[in-house]
Amino acid sequence: MVDLQEIERQIRMAIETGEVVLGSNQTIKLLKLGRPQLVIMAANCPAEIREDIEYYAELAEIPVFVYPGTSRELGDVCGRPHVVASLAVLDEGESELLSTIEEALEEGVSE
Repeated sequence: MVDLQEIERQIRMAIETGEVVLGSNQTIKLLKLGRPQLVIMAANCPAEIREDIEYYAELAEIPVFVYPGTSRELGDVCGRPHVVASLAVLDEGESELLSTIEEALEEGVSE
């Protein structure tokens, strides 16, 4: 079973060793181009942003993971002193983020 700490650890590793773009506007732009391998958005992501992300991700067949914390908590995980409502993973680097998220989506996440 995948726990939240493991997901957070993989997100941090992807940010350090891969290519991750933070921010909803950039995430939506990249989704329109079909570039991300994965999108992560906070549980409290604003409804209009959430709808856009889900729509473009479905068109491009890109998985979306809803982080079970707030955008402030997601910002902390990303090592940023501000809110992060969503992020796009272009390259997971040395992390195993994609497989960890895939497993979490299949079985559900436990805290």
